[in-house]
Order: sequence, then C-alpha cells, then structure tokens
Amino acid sequence: MRRTGLFSSLAMVAGTLLLSGCPNPDLPSAAGTLSVRMVDAGLPGLAGVYVTVGHIDVHPQDGNWKTVLVPQTTVNLLELVNGVQVNLGLTELSTGPYTELRLVIGSIPDDTLNILATPHPYANYLIDESGRVQELKVHGGLQTGITLGDSFSINSGKTTMLVLAFDAAHSLVRAAPSGEYTLQPAIKVLTGSNQWDKTASSEDG
Repeated sequence: MRRTGLFSSLAMVAGTLLLSGCPNPDLPSAAGTLSVRMVDAGLPGLAGVYVTVGHIDVHPQDGNWKTVLVPQTTVNLLELVNGVQVNLGLTELSTGPYTELRLVIGSIPDDTLNILATPHPYANYLIDESGRVQELKVHGGLQTGITLGDSFSINSGKTTMLVLAFDAAHSLVRAAPSGEYTLQPAIKVLTGSNQWDKTASSEDG
C-alpha cells in the first residue's frame, strides 16, 4: 500500500457543527469548558471525503477514560475550507490536567444528505469527481479509538479549545493495483497557541 500524493501541504482551516453543551449538575463548582473542533483542506480529484465522528473521550490524570462528547455526525472533510467552521462539541469538565483525548470513528452515518443530494450510503466513504462512491474501511479507530496527543488542562471558568486537524490527504491510503482506498486517520491536535502538533496513533486495543 502507498500513501496518496494528492497534495503537498495541509492548509489549516476550520469547520463546525455546533452541539449544545448543557451544564452538568454532577460536576463540582470548580469547572471549565472543553471545546473541540475539526479542520482540514481540499483534495484534487475527489469531490467528497465523508467521516463519521462517533464519540470523543478524555482521560483525566487521576482517573479513567470518560466519554464527554457524542457528535455522531457525518462530516465532509473537503467542505472544511475557506474559513468554514465545524465545532464537534462543547462540554463542561472538572478542572485539572488531562493526559489524552481519544476520537472514535462512527459506524453509522447521520441522516443528512451528501453532495449528491442522497442519504449517506456508508458512515465513512469518498466520492470522486465522476460521482463514484467508495466505502472507506477504517484502519483502527473504529472500535478502539484514535488516541490524540499530549496533555491539556481545564481551568475554572475558562474554555480550553482543541482543534483536531484531520489531514485527509495523508489519511487516505491507496492499495495497488486495485486503486481502492482505506482510511488510516492522521490527525494533529492544536490549541489556540499551537502548543500541540502530534500525529494521532490508533490504539491496539
């Protein structure tokens, strides 16, 4: 298998589907807010690359993995250009350090329509410029999740924003000689100050 050479650089541009974040009465009074967004750039030769974001987990420094956002939304990565913003969620968390964030790719698409004005045939798929649809098999991340980057902190009364830079060009792996693609997510996690620049790795289990 070889990686596609569909473009040479990643243009960081934002995109959002706002999900409501309601206050959690079980949280202590000292709480902050986590905002998660996704970004990407266009790909020559393809009209759409659809990925379904199932849920997002966080790992407190003193605790276990916890699901904090369930977007369950199907996003066309190629529409996240020219400043279009897509917010995967906003939620309150207890203050303190968190060691990791994990994104789990969904297996069931949402009920929106794609660029062909038809329901999503798969949770994860691409559409080429001729309108041909191909399902994307996911390498890791579908069951175990994609573990993202270094630690972050939640501070009382403040919002911590994490941007998931989903690099579609380097996430699509093309098999020879069939020419079929699989999805091997390559994601960088950035804060507003660009402190993070870590490529995601799929867990083994």
